[in-house]
Amino acid sequence: MKTKLLIIPFLLVTGMVFGQEEEEIDVKQFEEQAKKIVEDRIKVIFEKNKNRLVTPSVFNQIIKNDFSKIQTAPKVSNVTNKYASLDINKDKQTFIISPFIYDKNNHLFSINFKGELNGKSVFDFKDRNQVEIGLNYTFFTGSKKFNKPDVMVYEQLYEAVKNKMVKNWNKKNFDDLSVDVVSKNKSKDKVEKEFNKELDKYEIALSKEYWTSKHIYWITLNFTPFSQDNFRYLIENNIDSYESPNKKSINVIKFSSSFNYYYENKTWIINPSLNLVASNKHNLSEIYSTKQWNKISQLTDNTFISEQSRNIYVLSNEKFSQLLLLDTSIKCVAVSKEYGLGVDVNFSNIKFITPNTSNNVSKINEISFGIVIPLKDSKGENTINIVPFYAYKQYVDYEKVQENNLGIKFNIPLNN
Repeated sequence: MKTKLLIIPFLLVTGMVFGQEEEEIDVKQFEEQAKKIVEDRIKVIFEKNKNRLVTPSVFNQIIKNDFSKIQTAPKVSNVTNKYASLDINKDKQTFIISPFIYDKNNHLFSINFKGELNGKSVFDFKDRNQVEIGLNYTFFTGSKKFNKPDVMVYEQLYEAVKNKMVKNWNKKNFDDLSVDVVSKNKSKDKVEKEFNKELDKYEIALSKEYWTSKHIYWITLNFTPFSQDNFRYLIENNIDSYESPNKKSINVIKFSSSFNYYYENKTWIINPSLNLVASNKHNLSEIYSTKQWNKISQLTDNTFISEQSRNIYVLSNEKFSQLLLLDTSIKCVAVSKEYGLGVDVNFSNIKFITPNTSNNVSKINEISFGIVIPLKDSKGENTINIVPFYAYKQYVDYEKVQENNLGIKFNIPLNN
């Protein structure tokens, strides 16, 4: 009996909570609501700031869509939307994914995950590998030059969107096959959200007809507290290490900043950037030359078999030291909208600890040149950027003189 008495109030409370319905409106109330929304939008565009072609929220959407046109698997985090990238060359394979982003007007916060492999085959984790988790903050601003249409054009556009929604008010709802027709009343908040979403879409389409050029500026700050570098090594003249190479993991904390500019007109997109990366590198940072180690077992007196093979480092001692070093790079991406192709040019100055020393610093001057091949979907939106590239490395204060490298990069913007 007590159990029943306890259950009854519980059912009453849960019934009150889950039984509450959102405020609903009919088509006439929607038309009144739409009128108010349209008036607010026109006031923002024509009264509050006469230099606007679209509402601020739509302008921010346009800027973020534009970024996907120039993403080319960046070495330094400077991307302002969700993306995934892959960089493959003879030294290493690098993959990055940035699946989470928090958007607050002109401020963006995101998390990116990065993996770097030094194996000779793609996704070969048995040799040197590096795993990173980074936090990003981006602030951006921008402007457009345009020929602004008359207010009547906006009024006609908004009216067309409103009429479209009224026309579809009683269409069939295929999400729930047990209901043949949607109720004449709908959730007020849901209708407002749907209407604003449609208005945004049509404003974006309208802006394409009237703008002449775009200018976007943004700065990205990245902090990588977790960057675990994992590798194996053996010590010269140490028999034990020859039989079983030592494992080592070193955390390389990084902080980077990226200063970017984006310019677009009817024929070209140009994106120069300056990138700075400070990190506490260790003795083997930027060193990719390894030796092959094989574990040999004897089958018979004259027969041997290789049980295991790894790419390892051969060191003179087990002393590992770290130094805070600053890398710089200048990058420029230019894309021709007429031909649908572009170029990706990058110059980097990379510092590293000279091997077998604790505080001597060597440098790599690297120049890379790539061809940007944007692939688009049926709507003309970028789906993936493919960049085959050539890189030339010149070593300063190191045993190597120069090195040539070929590779390919893939960058995929992920839909928000």
